[in-house]
Amino acid sequence: MKHIIYAGMILLCILIGLILLLLNIISWYSYLVVVAIVGITTWLVDPQKTQSS
Repeated sequence: MKHIIYAGMILLCILIGLILLLLNIISWYSYLVVVAIVGITTWLVDPQKTQSS
């Protein structure tokens, strides 16, 4: 169940970022930085998930 929540949070962040990109509110650089931060924090918060797969 936790994996579904993590995946949902990541997808939600990516979708919000894409919408902001389409509206020209943020730049590609800002979007990539946010995606990298979300990915790294998710990996650090749940290291057992990455090791088991």
